[in-house]
Amino acid sequence: MSERDLDALMVMGPEDIFYLTGFRSMGFFAWQVLVVTATERTPLMISRSLEEIMYRDNSWADEYLAYSDNDDPIRCTADALSELGVAGGRIGLPDRSVYVPAAHARRLGELLPSTTWVDTTEDVAKIRAIKSAAELDIVRRVAPLTAIGFHAGAEAASEGASENTIAAAFLHAIISAGSHQPASGPYIGAGHRAAFGHASWEGMRLSQGDVVFFEASACLHRYHAPLMRTISVGVPSDEVRALEEASLAGADAAIAAARPGVTAGEVDAACRGAVRGLGLDRYFKARVGYSVGIGFTNWIDGFSVRPGEQTVLAENMVMHLLPFLSTGKRAVALSESVLIGPEGAERLIDFERSLITC
Repeated sequence: MSERDLDALMVMGPEDIFYLTGFRSMGFFAWQVLVVTATERTPLMISRSLEEIMYRDNSWADEYLAYSDNDDPIRCTADALSELGVAGGRIGLPDRSVYVPAAHARRLGELLPSTTWVDTTEDVAKIRAIKSAAELDIVRRVAPLTAIGFHAGAEAASEGASENTIAAAFLHAIISAGSHQPASGPYIGAGHRAAFGHASWEGMRLSQGDVVFFEASACLHRYHAPLMRTISVGVPSDEVRALEEASLAGADAAIAAARPGVTAGEVDAACRGAVRGLGLDRYFKARVGYSVGIGFTNWIDGFSVRPGEQTVLAENMVMHLLPFLSTGKRAVALSESVLIGPEGAERLIDFERSLITC
C-alpha cells in the first residue's frame, strides 16, 4: 500500500478476503468488502448481518460492519470509508473484478466524488501466487485426494455409462477421503462434448470410439490441485493417439521450462513449440496454464501462462499446466499441477500420464 501511496485498500474477491482473514463463506454473491487502511487499525469487514457469526468464527480480525438485507450496502460502504477518514484520499478498488459491478463502482464515485480510485485488481493475487510453507502443506495433502478421485472416475467409465456416473464416482471418492467442497467441476464431456472444455456432466452416455474430457480437483481449506485426463472408450484412433502424444510433449516441455527466473510467456513458448514440432499447433488455441491455489468459484489463483506473459516465476508458486488440444469434434488433454522449486517444477499428482482406456 505504501508503494502505491494508498490510504485504504478495498478487498472484494472471496479468495483475497480469505487469504487475508480466513473468512470462507459461500455467500460471496452479495456485496462484501474488507477495508484495509494504511494505519495499524484492524481491517474492517463490511457484509450482510447473516455473515457476521461466521466471520467472527473464521477470522482473526474482529471489526465488522453489518448491513441488513433492507439496507443500501454501497451507501453503508461509502459512509464507513468516510468514518475511517480515508474518503477523499487514494483508495484501491479492484474495479476489473467480477465482484465490483460497474454500477456499484460508479455509485461509490458519486457518493465520494473527491476520492481518487486506484485499480488494485491484481495486487493481492500477486502476493497469493507465492505460497507459504503452511499453504504448500495443504496443497500437498490435496494432490493425493485428486488422484483418488481420478482413479474412481476412471474405474467408473465404461461403454454405456454416463458422464454422471464418472462425476458421481469422482465426488464420492474425494469427499469420502476428506475433501472439502471443490470450487468447481468436475468438468466432464463425452463424445462431441469433449471438445467443449468446460462442459459439466449432463448424462451423455459413453459410446464406442468416444473420448471423454475429464478435469477436476479435490479441495482442502479452499486450496486445490487440479488435473486433466482423457478417457478413450475402446481402442483410441490414430488421431486421438497423435493428440495424446502432442499434449504430453507440450506438458513435458512446459514442466522442463518452468523454473524460478523465467517468465510465464517463456513457459508458454516452450509448450507451444513442442506441440508445433509435432505439427498439431492448429489444435492448440487456449492458454498453457495458470497459477493455482485458493478457489471459491474456480481454482485459478492469479496469472496466466500465455504468449508474452511477463510474470516471472518464483519458488513456491503452484501452477496448472494444461496443453488442451481440440479438433472441434474431440479433445485430448494431459495436464499437471506443479510446484516451482529452486531447481525447477515438481509434479504434485501421482497419476498415470496417458489416455485412460475403458
